[in-house]
Amino acid sequence: MIPRDDPIKRRARDAAREASPAKGVHPHKLAEGLEATPAEHGSDKHTEPYAASGHAHFDLEPAIIADPGDAGTIDTTLGGVCELTSAGAETRTLGDPTFRGQVLDLMFVEDGGDITITASSPVNQAGNTSLVTSNVGDHLRLAGFFNATDGWEWRVIVNDGWTLS
Repeated sequence: MIPRDDPIKRRARDAAREASPAKGVHPHKLAEGLEATPAEHGSDKHTEPYAASGHAHFDLEPAIIADPGDAGTIDTTLGGVCELTSAGAETRTLGDPTFRGQVLDLMFVEDGGDITITASSPVNQAGNTSLVTSNVGDHLRLAGFFNATDGWEWRVIVNDGWTLS
């Protein structure tokens, strides 16, 4: 399998990103699909010495990924949050990630029945590809990576309530 992220091009891109910015400019590297908005300093967020230091701070808002509905495929073009709802027992398909470090949050927000998601590749070392959510509040966070043996895969980094098999 040929990786979508060419290592030679990646090294050149990373070197260009690491080039020194103009004096006083602080680059903010964001994962694809994230937006940054300046956050206000305040005593509820920082201690006064830190807040007075003049550091720029940003709140990151992930992209919202539409729930594709029963028998649909979850869009994995970008990382982000997919809030799942069901009107009965439903299914979804999850394709492989498209870049290293891609983060996908699956959250069950409206329960009309269980949702079973079938992943294109294993999401953990146990080889699980079936992900089942059954209760509002269930949360699954996946991170994308590439390994030379199997290609692009998700890995579970947070699981609160999901059943994997």
